[in-house]
Amino acid sequence: MNKKTAELFASTIFLVVGIAISWGGWHSYQNQKKFVAIAQKTSGVVTALEYSRSRKGGGSYYPVVEFQTSEGKTVSFRSDVGSKPASYDVGEQVEVLYNPQYPTEAKLTGFWSLWRLAAIFAGLGSIFMAIGIGTMMIFIRQRRMIEAVKMTD
Repeated sequence: MNKKTAELFASTIFLVVGIAISWGGWHSYQNQKKFVAIAQKTSGVVTALEYSRSRKGGGSYYPVVEFQTSEGKTVSFRSDVGSKPASYDVGEQVEVLYNPQYPTEAKLTGFWSLWRLAAIFAGLGSIFMAIGIGTMMIFIRQRRMIEAVKMTD
């Protein structure tokens, strides 16, 4: 494989990977959009902060939230978004969205809690696509310049 073919191949790979990652972001966005459409909103209370260590030695605090459904059932869940330092205090009131059919399927209403995967995938996908398209455009421009020089000879 010569250098030009390898460059075009690499550009195509970046573009395809970017499209795939962006599709993952779109899929995540659609799932969250469906969840938000059916979810009921209520208030809850942070009852604990669970510390979870990462493999690299750091860690994050994850809020454990308790709320009551519209039927009066008390439900507790651990948020899947943690931070260090903790973003919440024990006893703090928070807004919760939950699936009325499966109340343990609940999330805090913050942007990062709801849309982080879609945002991360969309951002990474855009970067990969931009690299793929940008390098393809450079490759095509160089090719046209070489052809133009050959025509003048």
